[in-house]
Amino acid sequence: FEYTYWMYYIMYGASFANQLEDTVGGFKIEAEYKTDGTVEKDKFYGNFGEDADITDSMGDPLEMTECDYTFKQIRLGYYVLPCYAVTVTGKDGCKYVVYFAPQQQSISASMGFTGFIVAFISRVDEFTFEAANDLETCTLTMETIVYAFSELSSYGVVAGRYYDAKIVYGDEEYSPTYFLDEDKDGVTYKLLVVRQTNGEEDSEQIVSAKYFKFDLKTKELAEGAKYTIPQYDASTSRLVSVEDFEVLYSADGSQWVDYNKTTHEIKMFRYNRMIYVVKTCTYDETSKTVTLTYSADGVELVVTFTEEQDGTTITIAEKE
Repeated sequence: FEYTYWMYYIMYGASFANQLEDTVGGFKIEAEYKTDGTVEKDKFYGNFGEDADITDSMGDPLEMTECDYTFKQIRLGYYVLPCYAVTVTGKDGCKYVVYFAPQQQSISASMGFTGFIVAFISRVDEFTFEAANDLETCTLTMETIVYAFSELSSYGVVAGRYYDAKIVYGDEEYSPTYFLDEDKDGVTYKLLVVRQTNGEEDSEQIVSAKYFKFDLKTKELAEGAKYTIPQYDASTSRLVSVEDFEVLYSADGSQWVDYNKTTHEIKMFRYNRMIYVVKTCTYDETSKTVTLTYSADGVELVVTFTEEQDGTTITIAEKE
């Protein structure tokens, strides 16, 4: 609205600009402090109009009269996007997080201001899986993007993409690094991958990976739904498996694989400075090698394992 107001102000004058009705709205953040300087209350207050188009799945406006929020620095490749992340529950019963990001607006060569855009809106789905079949109790909290500002698509911020997740498995909490799809027997499973260091303070090398495999069922879209990303059905979804993988490196550290020594399976690998997801994987007992494919054209790679004094190293090369 500010941009439109000042454009009209410059072109037609103050009297004309003052007749404009603000149908977008805005927000403010208010904090109350105790006498010792600590924050007692810190809330986000939004007053948005119809043209702001901040709604739930059925198109009803998200009410933000007094909401919790956090400030986040979201990394998009080499670009960092600062955002206010505001949590709110819609009339459809779903929890959403609305991400407001600053954006420069230029009125003229000498005049401009900083406003905010809705960078994206995510829906929060929460699941609880009871302990069964050698699996511990697990809770999954996952954010799925339902709306994204079009200019962020080049960074992979698009509707349907998973943005963030938290897993509590047993007594441990995990933050997945990768969200993968695995198609098997006509079912698309969700793989949430947690990559872990050796725990040493000065070491950032990844030495292991934990793969959480979920079968997340979806509900049919409600008639007239605005967002086309289906909601999940927590009652029929399930945790399928939790597997631990060792991360093995080449001698120079440029290649690596996530390898399960028990099943001889590889899930992900790094080759030619790119990270790939394995499509097919076959272990040869005689040669102690793994042959895998990762692309639609069926290119085969062979992973060779070498036992060194300090552990196992690998090499990856195209199959001859």
